Amino acid sequence: MEETETDFPINITSLPNELLIMVMSYLSPTDRRNAACVCKKFSEIAFFVSNISLSFNYSRLSDDCPPMSLFLKSRNDYSRIILGGDIEFGPSCEKFWYKYGKHITEITFDYCPFLSVEILTGILREMKKLRKLHIFCRKEFFLSGSKLIDERNRDVMSNALKTVTELSLNGTNITNLQLSNLLELIPELETLSLSFCSTPNESLKETETDHYLRCEDILAIIKKHCPKLKDIYLDDFGYRILDEKLLVQGMMDLHLRKLCFPLEQSSQDLVTFLEHQQDIQVFGMSYGIHTSCENLSLITQHLPSIKELNIRNAKGHLRGLKLMSGLDKLEVFRLANHTNSFEFEEGYHICNEVQPKPKLKTFELNSSTKICDDCCDKMTQRFPNLTVLKLTHSQIGDAAVQLIFRHLTRLRKLVLTGCREITDVGIIGWRLPNIDNQNANKIAMHEYSIANLKGLQSLDISGCEEITNVSLLTSFRLLELRKFKASNLKKISGLGIEALVQGCPQIEVIDLGGCESLNDACIGLISKRLQRLKFLDIHGCKTLTYAAWQHLATNCKSLQILNAWNCNMTIFLSDMLFSKIDSLKLILYEQKCRRFEYDRRKRSL
Repeated sequence: MEETETDFPINITSLPNELLIMVMSYLSPTDRRNAACVCKKFSEIAFFVSNISLSFNYSRLSDDCPPMSLFLKSRNDYSRIILGGDIEFGPSCEKFWYKYGKHITEITFDYCPFLSVEILTGILREMKKLRKLHIFCRKEFFLSGSKLIDERNRDVMSNALKTVTELSLNGTNITNLQLSNLLELIPELETLSLSFCSTPNESLKETETDHYLRCEDILAIIKKHCPKLKDIYLDDFGYRILDEKLLVQGMMDLHLRKLCFPLEQSSQDLVTFLEHQQDIQVFGMSYGIHTSCENLSLITQHLPSIKELNIRNAKGHLRGLKLMSGLDKLEVFRLANHTNSFEFEEGYHICNEVQPKPKLKTFELNSSTKICDDCCDKMTQRFPNLTVLKLTHSQIGDAAVQLIFRHLTRLRKLVLTGCREITDVGIIGWRLPNIDNQNANKIAMHEYSIANLKGLQSLDISGCEEITNVSLLTSFRLLELRKFKASNLKKISGLGIEALVQGCPQIEVIDLGGCESLNDACIGLISKRLQRLKFLDIHGCKTLTYAAWQHLATNCKSLQILNAWNCNMTIFLSDMLFSKIDSLKLILYEQKCRRFEYDRRKRSL
């Protein structure tokens, strides 16, 4: 066959958009942003794939100064806006909200200390397609007696909220009157989240309880204003237990998909309720329910189709995780024990009588439970497709963690915080070549080391105090690693840091707080090799000098947040960093220093 030249050279930009979209979907957010700079076509496709959110943090918002003034020139239409911590609202933002308001479908106020009803009304005024509203604010926003809705803003709020289907008011002390007035204007509401809301306690006088939202108030308001509600999150509701009878009366007529709440114990009322809610796919319990196998099995047998099960801060005893056996569609399982109030019964392994769960993607176990080698072997066999594994503060040893590295090769996130029994032996993959020969030398086997997790993107080994430079020098060749946390590892020094930045050059978030051996040379290696670095935590590293900060100022051009608590940081040094690093937004040390404050000081001079 004769070779023929094509009339047109093959170019990647000539590929169909559908194929380029598929390729872009495999890239990390940072890689997509870099690809968007290549050409206009890549920019449009990257924007389409990313569903980019505009996130403003530690900034002053005004039409006449960055960052808002920069986005007034943008040709893109952003549908998701996040107003993060320590935002200061300037005198004029009307142009920005007029430009983007008609496109915004989701907006989040994430603990904005200067948010007021007037500012909220002004922002929502231009929104015509808003679907999701999240207000995670400090207590002052919902002060007792303050009205969210009154005659002055009712029409504006009604027009903005009439299309909303999801509302989150987590961590607030909203009153029953405020909630009722707000939900009255949201006829299409399907998702309501009131987690971590304040509730009255026994020490309050009866007249003072009107300033707090009570469980019975929520259910009455839901029944009155939210006939279309499908998802309810009441977990950690002021550490207050929800009465099963109130639950049955208030939500029996709803067709729920997701339900998270605290319960004291299972009862016939709860069983009756669950029998009428067979469509629930996400189920969560916290602060209260006795975690006996009988109680949990009673719940799970009435919800065989759930895809996510969350149990937090419960109490009681478990005989392994047999309760998972009947949940064939389970994709996410979390069992957290922050209060050490429950435990596994002695003699019962965690994976005792657990059936294989090929659909399970996320498994989180936060407790001081002993995970033996046999438990870990069964876990890796029964949950072969895990992408997220969290075993915080678990008593897991070297042989067990090697089985994770060997079998769970699809892991993208691994959290081993506080697992103090893990040493270099487990991380490196040292194995005995012959079990019968106890005197044989240990050999390092790649498939049993952390290097076998080639797709790992997030790793947390904070508090694993026996891990040293040896692990970093031998096994850290993780090219996809983006987030690395290793705080309080006292035995890591410059040799290990050099190996880490060479083997994991894509790291964007790194936490080395409390690693007392870090010095100026280590900061120099980090700043020069990790060109994508956005977040750096080096709190407690007291030996750092001016040279370390000079390294950061010269090389870290993408750095956004620096935690330098107890690192001899001064206002002079922070100003020097702000002046040299344009992307830097926040420096945490003995005081909090934000860029817009630095800009204000600079203008005043």
